[in-house]
Amino acid sequence: MSKYPSFGMLIYGERYNIVWANSLAVELLTAEKSIGKSIFDILSRKCFDYLKTQLSADEREYIESVFIDKQTGEEIHLRIYISEIYLSDRRYEMLSFQPITDLDLNDELSFEYRSKLSQIAWKQSHEVRHSLCKILGIFDLLKVDDENEKFYLDLMEAEVQRLDILSKEIGHIAYSVAH
Repeated sequence: MSKYPSFGMLIYGERYNIVWANSLAVELLTAEKSIGKSIFDILSRKCFDYLKTQLSADEREYIESVFIDKQTGEEIHLRIYISEIYLSDRRYEMLSFQPITDLDLNDELSFEYRSKLSQIAWKQSHEVRHSLCKILGIFDLLKVDDENEKFYLDLMEAEVQRLDILSKEIGHIAYSVAH
């Protein structure tokens, strides 16, 4: 779990002067004592222009970027938003950012991750168990009917081959989750 659990926000006016910053913005961007200062005291003009360009280029809702925690040197992966807001009939922009955790449940990759884990669970609990139950049933039949041994062994071989294929499929899915 990330030590940064919530949104960080900065609000700045038409001349890029910061009018408000929450505690996460202060902590991550060293924005303390920044009220009244320019947003460019915190982010370089080049970085700020890049964010604005990327967000408007594809009309994307957010972009993802990496910042370095100035205290720990730790990389912090952020989802960054810039939106227009109006307070007392004045136009401001709000730069907000959300730290992304490894298993951010709102993240598209997490959806894909959970989907693949569901595939593994389904294959194991239904398809693998189905084949194992068939093999166990064939063993029971062999105990009472040894006249059709060849037939039962052929059935078992087919189920073992099916299990081999399922095992490879599960391994492939698990590998794709990990990489």
